[in-house]
Amino acid sequence: MRQFLLILLFTVGGLVSFIWYWVALIHWVQSLKTGFYPQNNSESVLETTFLILYTYLGIRFLKSRIMF
Repeated sequence: MRQFLLILLFTVGGLVSFIWYWVALIHWVQSLKTGFYPQNNSESVLETTFLILYTYLGIRFLKSRIMF
């Protein structure tokens, strides 16, 4: 039972993280298209840095878990 709960927790956590990443990416693209970022330089730098870092860490995690 405990192992099932751990698997469920990791699955739900991974799914929520994946959905949250795509929502943040869509928001970033829409803000870029509407011209919001030239007005708010600090927000653009923070969001872009966060998305690049999150993508890098996700790829690194997948490479460590999946044998190519």
